[in-house]
Amino acid sequence: MKHKFFLGVVVVLSSVFVSCNNSTNTQSLPLEQVPREAQEQQVEEKVAEETPAPAMGFSGRFEGTIPSSKGAVRYVVVFGIDGSCTLTRTSLKEGSEPETITGTFELNTKNMPRLICKFANEESISFIQETDDEILLEDKEGDYITHRERYLLGRMNEQ
Repeated sequence: MKHKFFLGVVVVLSSVFVSCNNSTNTQSLPLEQVPREAQEQQVEEKVAEETPAPAMGFSGRFEGTIPSSKGAVRYVVVFGIDGSCTLTRTSLKEGSEPETITGTFELNTKNMPRLICKFANEESISFIQETDDEILLEDKEGDYITHRERYLLGRMNEQ
């Protein structure tokens, strides 16, 4: 019985080995011998890996109060389904006027989901998507934020 089982395993492994050797391996062929369709697919996969994704249907309004060296600042960020990003910052000091800037955003999922807002006359601002309902304002240097809960913005339901 053991002999039949062993023989069966050898036959299966031999079949797998032979079929793998008979298939065309585009990884080991010179570029001119790789079928054009395979070349195009490899290029598309590489571009998709390295290029930040567009908004991809992500949208919503997020709000939170963030500490800063000049005092607390109220952030309201609205991500439009069209890829637009509107950021309103309001210092909580008395007499401060809200500042609103508009730009576009993209979703970059290379290392972790990041929403990157790009503005014409301002530096880009990046948020890490913690959950579907929370985003984290990212440090400009990309350093670890020690008090993460202070930099979270929560999704607000539209009424």
